[in-house]
Amino acid sequence: MRPMLASQGAAIPHGPDWTHEVKWDGMRVLADVTAGRLRLLSRNENDVTTSFPELSILAGPGMPDDMLLDGEVVSLDSGLPSFSSLAERMHISDARKAGKLSATRPVTFMVFDLLRLHGVDLTSRPLAARRQALERIGLGGPNTQVPPTYDDGDALYAATLAQGLEGVVSKRLSSTYSPGRRSRDWLKFAHRASMSVVIGGWRLEADSAHRLGAVLVGTPTPQGLLYRGRVGSGLAGTEQERVLTALQDLSVDAPPFADKVPKVDAQGTTWVRPEVVVDVRALGVSTHGRLRQPAYRGLRPDLSPVDLQENVQDEGRTRLPDHEIDLTAVLVDGHRLRLSNLDKVMYPATETTKAEVLNYYARVAPFLLPHLADRPVTRIRWPHGTDGPSFFEKNLPPGAPSWLRCVAVPTSGSRSESGTDTIHYPVVDGAAALTYLVNLASLELHVPQWRFDANGQPRNPDRLVIDLDPGAPAGLHECAQLALLVRERLERIGLRTAPVTSGSKGMQLYAALPGEQDSGTICDIAREIAQELTRLRPELVLWKMTKSLRPGKVLLDWSQNAAAKTTIAPYSLRGKEAPLVAAPRTWAEIERGAERRDFLTQLDMDDVLARVASDGDLFAAALGQP
Repeated sequence: MRPMLASQGAAIPHGPDWTHEVKWDGMRVLADVTAGRLRLLSRNENDVTTSFPELSILAGPGMPDDMLLDGEVVSLDSGLPSFSSLAERMHISDARKAGKLSATRPVTFMVFDLLRLHGVDLTSRPLAARRQALERIGLGGPNTQVPPTYDDGDALYAATLAQGLEGVVSKRLSSTYSPGRRSRDWLKFAHRASMSVVIGGWRLEADSAHRLGAVLVGTPTPQGLLYRGRVGSGLAGTEQERVLTALQDLSVDAPPFADKVPKVDAQGTTWVRPEVVVDVRALGVSTHGRLRQPAYRGLRPDLSPVDLQENVQDEGRTRLPDHEIDLTAVLVDGHRLRLSNLDKVMYPATETTKAEVLNYYARVAPFLLPHLADRPVTRIRWPHGTDGPSFFEKNLPPGAPSWLRCVAVPTSGSRSESGTDTIHYPVVDGAAALTYLVNLASLELHVPQWRFDANGQPRNPDRLVIDLDPGAPAGLHECAQLALLVRERLERIGLRTAPVTSGSKGMQLYAALPGEQDSGTICDIAREIAQELTRLRPELVLWKMTKSLRPGKVLLDWSQNAAAKTTIAPYSLRGKEAPLVAAPRTWAEIERGAERRDFLTQLDMDDVLARVASDGDLFAAALGQP
């Protein structure tokens, strides 16, 4: 038997005919106890009994020797389901290994339906009767639970959102059980869309010969496998090995997708037979059918592409959600923000929307905010997306909320855009300020190398920056060669450096300073390094901005250390055709990039999200900071 499935709901139903349950983030399992022996069957009827030996208590003393239970196997971490933890258990077929994991990472079987008891088939009886019989069995303990049901679906939805749970399932109390069918008598309401998709290709992480960077996924339909986009976020650590192992014997010469894969995604991809199913989360689906900001959750050995195709036929459409998550009003750090035009495409080449941009900045905020805090932040805004006009903005925007702090800074030279001699810079000291500015289409965030003191006065710079700007045909290969020379010069004077590919053409090198010297002195130090390296490698390095000398060389721009100059902040997006990022890199990457042409490439936001998820803050690590 295959389990009954819920349909996507549009609005939580009300009234005495409905009951509501927590939607668990786990693996659907039927537990069949026959003659006192237990079999655990996955949604596609695979036997997974060996994977979860702690559930043998279902056939233990005091339990009925004949029953069929429907429920969800979950792995609880601090009381909340963790699908990534469960994914490590789902693949285990070795009884000894499963036994060890059951002691260190036990699962819990959340039982919500009873389909057979003492040889009597209960599927034709109403849910209310089945539920009463289930509660009389006496399940409960460390590895089995019968979760409660609730009368108020709206209150449960709000509570699960606040607690970080998956969502709500609403069920009609009079409904019978329809094995293997998706019914409108059961409705699901997830807080963040999750779905199962099929891998049709994979590509290595940029600048790596071994690390999996992304998988290209699709949805089986009667028209064939339809392309849904590239998934990179969440592919880290042992999950990379699991996915590559699952795909290693499936390579094919041509894309398995029925529709066209964009060139930017297809480049460097190894195509595979569409046999491996994975779960992803997404912010929804674009009008072109692409997943918005997808994140990998885990392999689904309990599902096959046929299962997904059956779902399509049952619903008369794909399994992808037919709604968008409403993010128009959010609470960030205690401040209520109203977000606008979330569906607006900001990056045409990748159909990246403002919602995805906001999500990116929210997820990198812990790494980005230290570069913005107490610095004047200049923004470049693209109100109509990167294929439209842009403009610089320094002043606090008109209509800014009263809680958004600003600092007044006298201008030097020309007047500010407000027509005065003073610029009122917003202070980006937390996620709320960052979210407010990004909602105004501020894709790029630029900062100087100094910070304000407690009185709003500029301090001495706390870091030095060297900007490496290649003139075609020079590129990142030449920048990497020069970066190694700059690193060696800075190490001579006791400074450690952190490399950042700019998201445009070149890269920046940063070194932390104690703040004892002013901007002019730091400029002099940077200029001396630039002049020395120009003398040493005149075929590679240029320290003057003479345009006629730029082709084939790398400008070592020391002037970015001037008090009035700003540089793109590490982890900031760039206003390019695609969502490229000023991305911190490892020195190992730079060293390989100096050896091999075309090894280094600029990274996009999915690449960066995958890196911070697995490696944390590479910028701080390069400087030896915790």
